[in-house]
Amino acid sequence: MSKRSVLDWESQTDVRPAVQAWAAKWGYSAVGDSQDGTREFVRLQMGQTAQTRALHMGARWSVGWHVSVRQTGSQVHLEAWITPPPAVRMMTLGLMWKENGVRDRLGGALARGPLNVLLAALGQPPIR
Repeated sequence: MSKRSVLDWESQTDVRPAVQAWAAKWGYSAVGDSQDGTREFVRLQMGQTAQTRALHMGARWSVGWHVSVRQTGSQVHLEAWITPPPAVRMMTLGLMWKENGVRDRLGGALARGPLNVLLAALGQPPIR
Protein backbone atom coordinates (compact mmCIF):
# COMPACT_ATOMS: atom_id res chain seq x y z
CA MET A 1 0.00 0.00 0.00
CA SER A 2 1.39 3.35 -1.07
CA LYS A 3 1.33 6.24 1.38
CA ARG A 4 2.25 8.87 -1.18
CA SER A 5 0.62 12.28 -1.02
CA VAL A 6 -1.17 12.80 -4.34
CA LEU A 7 -2.47 16.03 -5.86
CA ASP A 8 -4.30 16.45 -9.18
CA TRP A 9 -5.32 19.72 -10.83
CA GLU A 10 -5.70 21.39 -14.20
CA SER A 11 -3.24 23.89 -15.63
CA GLN A 12 -3.36 25.55 -19.04
CA THR A 13 0.36 26.37 -18.88
CA ASP A 14 3.32 24.00 -19.04
CA VAL A 15 4.46 23.32 -15.45
CA ARG A 16 7.82 21.78 -16.39
CA PRO A 17 9.88 25.01 -16.40
CA ALA A 18 8.58 25.98 -12.94
CA VAL A 19 9.20 22.48 -11.58
CA GLN A 20 12.74 22.35 -13.01
CA ALA A 21 13.61 25.79 -11.59
CA TRP A 22 12.21 24.79 -8.19
CA ALA A 23 14.16 21.50 -8.19
CA ALA A 24 17.42 23.27 -8.99
CA LYS A 25 16.86 25.89 -6.29
CA TRP A 26 15.99 23.39 -3.53
CA GLY A 27 18.67 20.79 -4.31
CA TYR A 28 16.44 18.14 -5.87
CA SER A 29 18.02 15.98 -8.58
CA ALA A 30 16.14 14.49 -11.51
CA VAL A 31 16.24 10.71 -11.19
CA GLY A 32 14.23 9.70 -14.19
CA ASP A 33 11.68 10.28 -16.89
CA SER A 34 9.13 7.67 -17.88
CA GLN A 35 7.29 7.03 -21.14
CA ASP A 36 4.12 8.73 -19.88
CA GLY A 37 5.94 12.03 -19.24
CA THR A 38 6.44 11.60 -15.51
CA ARG A 39 9.52 13.34 -14.15
CA GLU A 40 10.79 12.27 -10.74
CA PHE A 41 13.05 14.31 -8.47
CA VAL A 42 14.74 13.30 -5.24
CA ARG A 43 16.59 15.18 -2.54
CA LEU A 44 18.68 13.23 -0.08
CA GLN A 45 18.49 14.75 3.38
CA MET A 46 21.62 13.67 5.19
CA GLY A 47 21.56 12.44 8.76
CA GLN A 48 22.20 15.42 10.99
CA THR A 49 24.47 13.80 13.55
CA ALA A 50 28.18 14.44 13.89
CA GLN A 51 28.85 10.70 13.81
CA THR A 52 27.22 10.10 10.40
CA ARG A 53 28.96 13.13 8.90
CA ALA A 54 32.33 12.06 10.32
CA LEU A 55 31.98 8.53 9.00
CA HIS A 56 30.91 9.70 5.51
CA MET A 57 28.00 7.31 5.56
CA GLY A 58 26.34 9.06 2.63
CA ALA A 59 23.15 7.81 1.02
CA ARG A 60 22.84 4.76 3.27
CA TRP A 61 21.92 7.13 6.11
CA SER A 62 19.96 9.70 4.09
CA VAL A 63 16.23 10.23 4.08
CA GLY A 64 14.93 10.62 0.52
CA TRP A 65 12.38 13.32 -0.29
CA HIS A 66 10.71 12.40 -3.59
CA VAL A 67 8.51 14.46 -5.91
CA SER A 68 7.02 13.07 -9.11
CA VAL A 69 5.23 15.37 -11.60
CA ARG A 70 3.34 14.44 -14.76
CA GLN A 71 1.40 16.74 -17.06
CA THR A 72 -0.88 15.23 -19.69
CA GLY A 73 -2.57 17.98 -21.64
CA SER A 74 -4.03 20.27 -19.00
CA GLN A 75 -4.04 17.61 -16.23
CA VAL A 76 -1.20 17.80 -13.70
CA HIS A 77 -0.50 14.87 -11.37
CA LEU A 78 1.94 15.34 -8.47
CA GLU A 79 3.05 12.70 -5.98
CA ALA A 80 5.29 13.38 -2.98
CA TRP A 81 6.72 10.88 -0.51
CA ILE A 82 9.55 10.24 1.91
CA THR A 83 11.74 7.12 2.08
CA PRO A 84 13.73 6.21 5.19
CA PRO A 85 17.46 5.49 5.05
CA PRO A 86 18.13 1.97 3.70
CA ALA A 87 20.49 1.21 6.60
CA VAL A 88 17.77 2.07 9.12
CA ARG A 89 15.26 -0.18 7.34
CA MET A 90 17.78 -3.02 7.49
CA MET A 91 18.41 -2.45 11.20
CA THR A 92 14.66 -2.68 11.87
CA LEU A 93 14.52 -5.90 9.82
CA GLY A 94 12.24 -4.26 7.26
CA LEU A 95 9.58 -3.39 9.82
CA MET A 96 9.98 0.34 9.27
CA TRP A 97 7.72 1.90 6.63
CA LYS A 98 9.03 1.76 3.07
CA GLU A 99 7.62 5.14 2.11
CA ASN A 100 5.54 7.77 3.83
CA GLY A 101 3.47 10.68 2.57
CA VAL A 102 4.43 14.27 3.27
CA ARG A 103 1.14 14.87 5.09
CA ASP A 104 2.18 12.47 7.85
CA ARG A 105 4.01 13.60 10.97
CA LEU A 106 7.08 11.38 10.58
CA GLY A 107 9.44 13.57 8.57
CA GLY A 108 6.68 15.14 6.56
CA ALA A 109 6.97 18.58 8.12
CA LEU A 110 10.50 19.04 6.80
CA ALA A 111 9.61 17.92 3.27
CA ARG A 112 6.43 20.02 3.13
CA GLY A 113 8.29 23.34 3.28
CA PRO A 114 10.03 23.11 -0.11
CA LEU A 115 7.02 21.34 -1.63
CA ASN A 116 4.69 24.17 -0.57
CA VAL A 117 7.01 26.65 -2.32
CA LEU A 118 6.54 24.65 -5.53
CA LEU A 119 2.78 24.49 -5.08
CA ALA A 120 2.64 28.27 -4.54
CA ALA A 121 4.62 28.80 -7.77
CA LEU A 122 2.09 26.60 -9.57
CA GLY A 123 -0.87 28.46 -8.07
CA GLN A 124 -1.99 25.63 -5.77
CA PRO A 125 -2.85 25.70 -2.06
CA PRO A 126 -0.20 24.44 0.36
CA ILE A 127 -0.20 20.97 1.87
CA ARG A 128 -0.92 21.04 5.59
